[in-house]
Amino acid sequence: MLAGRPRCYQGGVIRAAHAIVVALVVLTASCASEHADEPEVTKALDATVAALQARDWDALWELTDPASQEELIALLRGIHEALKKAPEVYADAGATRLAAARTALGEALVDTIFPDEERAGPRLIERLFAADALRFDGHAMDGVTHHDITLDETHEPVKALVHTAAGETFAFLKTDAGWRSLLVRDLILSSSAFRTLADNVKKIDAELEARREAWRHGRDPRTPQGAYNVARAALGERPANAKLLYSLLDGKARAEVVEALKESRTAQREVQRRTTRKQRRKAYEDAGLTLYVDAKSDVELYSRWARTEGWKPPLAVTDDPERVEGDPASGRVEVVTLSGGRVAMTVADDGTWRIADQAAVLAPALRTPFASQPETP
Repeated sequence: MLAGRPRCYQGGVIRAAHAIVVALVVLTASCASEHADEPEVTKALDATVAALQARDWDALWELTDPASQEELIALLRGIHEALKKAPEVYADAGATRLAAARTALGEALVDTIFPDEERAGPRLIERLFAADALRFDGHAMDGVTHHDITLDETHEPVKALVHTAAGETFAFLKTDAGWRSLLVRDLILSSSAFRTLADNVKKIDAELEARREAWRHGRDPRTPQGAYNVARAALGERPANAKLLYSLLDGKARAEVVEALKESRTAQREVQRRTTRKQRRKAYEDAGLTLYVDAKSDVELYSRWARTEGWKPPLAVTDDPERVEGDPASGRVEVVTLSGGRVAMTVADDGTWRIADQAAVLAPALRTPFASQPETP
């Protein structure tokens, strides 16, 4: 189940007023670097605060480190993909549950922003940095300063840490394009709200896979794939569970077996008229009746046939189902397997699904042998 709406996520906007104010107290154009070797860090600070003050999201996006950009766009893409999957995951949960899932997935945050559009990044951080979280009043600007800039040359790439008078530390990375801010990572990607959002996206994939796994292996005969799974499990038993398979044939197929048994009784009587009791067993064999003579029901006849080399199993494929094609309301569909096999299914009066089109297989296999049997006058 997805986690609820993150506490700091409201209407698609990450609320980080305190953190932003602290950032602005530090990252202001009036501060100056004491490190002569790294004047570019100061320029990056100045450019970052200028972008925030002007709400120039394109500029702020350009000043953001590439890894954070990639992660943010990847999350944007993941949210859209998760929103597409949500209806399948919550198909049976109702509209209210689906709406709650969409909210937990950040639908409002990414609405109309798509990962492949040119300004996806700037548009997204515009929503993430709430306007009411950016304050430039006199109180916020008092005592603007920082202690120093420390370079961490062991870090790859080189990292600059800005230590502020307020005790905060802000980081920049040195890239081929210059110093880039980790502000987006520190305030957004590392926030509990975004961790919750990313977790929710991952959970959708996990829940969808679990749902599909249950669909592929469920054995509810009231669904086409469930009936197919019951049939393939029966076929996989050693020996095959012919009684169960027979129960899964449609009415037309079972009617053919019933008629075959009736016709075998007629043929059996003809043999009895022509032979003595001692001759009958051999006569039954010669007439192809051995299979039928001892069968007391259509189920038993099918089960006996299933133990012969001439048996034709009702399934030509037994791999996992992938999808169902056709409208179940029509009463006939096809279960399509992962290998591309197709199994026609029809719904019975009791609402269970049965294997279709087996009558055409059973008629020549079980009834044709009697068509040529002459009647004794």
